[in-house]
Amino acid sequence: MIWGLIASCLLCNQGQPRDGWETGRWEGETGWWGWETGEWDSNRDSGCDPWIALRDDEGQAVLALDFGEVQGPESRTLTLFNRIEDCGTLRISEVRVDGESFDLQQGSSTTLEAQESTELIVRFEPQQAGIAQGSLVILSNDPFYPELSVPLTGTLPTLDLSVAPELVDFGEVLVPCEGEAQLSVENIGSASVLLEGMTLPEPYSLITELPLSLESGESTSLDLRFIPTTEGPHTGTLTLESDVGNATAELKGNASLGAPLEEESAASGDRAVSLQQQPWEETLSVRVSGVRVDTWVYVSEDNTVLFDEDSTPDSGARLSLSYVPVSDCQQ
Repeated sequence: MIWGLIASCLLCNQGQPRDGWETGRWEGETGWWGWETGEWDSNRDSGCDPWIALRDDEGQAVLALDFGEVQGPESRTLTLFNRIEDCGTLRISEVRVDGESFDLQQGSSTTLEAQESTELIVRFEPQQAGIAQGSLVILSNDPFYPELSVPLTGTLPTLDLSVAPELVDFGEVLVPCEGEAQLSVENIGSASVLLEGMTLPEPYSLITELPLSLESGESTSLDLRFIPTTEGPHTGTLTLESDVGNATAELKGNASLGAPLEEESAASGDRAVSLQQQPWEETLSVRVSGVRVDTWVYVSEDNTVLFDEDSTPDSGARLSLSYVPVSDCQQ
């Protein structure tokens, strides 16, 4: 009996299987064991269970990995380890993920001594609506599971929302005037949908109040606002969030400054420059360029531009002014 246990422990420490690994058979009082090129068979417990183990972040054994329903890419972290204390070194020769919607973000060949572990990160990025399937494959010298294949599944729900247009174009807007546009949303599903909120990049915002419920076949328009504070193109993506998933649309708008006025000279060291134009009582925005300064303000009371003490103009500098009156925004 004792010799049988000693022989079984020697046997389970044979190490990494190789091509041409010798076929063998050992018999003793407690039974027989056989091995051949990594395949292990026994008609009785040898004392060496499978070495390789795969667990989730809660320490539970992973036999299959289901991402469930997702609204976008998701990743899961798994722990791969050699759980046997005295049955040999676990040599991982390959780790890969099969399936077009799945990929391996972290994990490679490695060597694990007894009780050592490494992390694997599997990512699910659905390519189309419906159920996606794949597998996590781990090749090793585990005599029981030299090729461990873990099924992978995940689902991207069919979106029950239709948004139009795909590109919301606000056109040309003067700084800091306001542009408006609408996004049409239709519930094309069979059940009611709750529009929970919307995420937009600056300088865009949502005027319509959410949450808002849509019955099957019902549609609505959401009012959007574009208030630029800097000139140039402004693009981005809005995300409409609902209880059945998210929908997106692209945003586009271009901001420009008002027509420039006559240039004004600014002597070196002068902190205030009196403007020759009439006071701009209806001015929403005044822009100063051509002067290397960090801080300035337009003082409407005396129609001047006032510079910060540490940011006075250089000698010979000139002001190039532009402004946007209220009447221009209302056109």
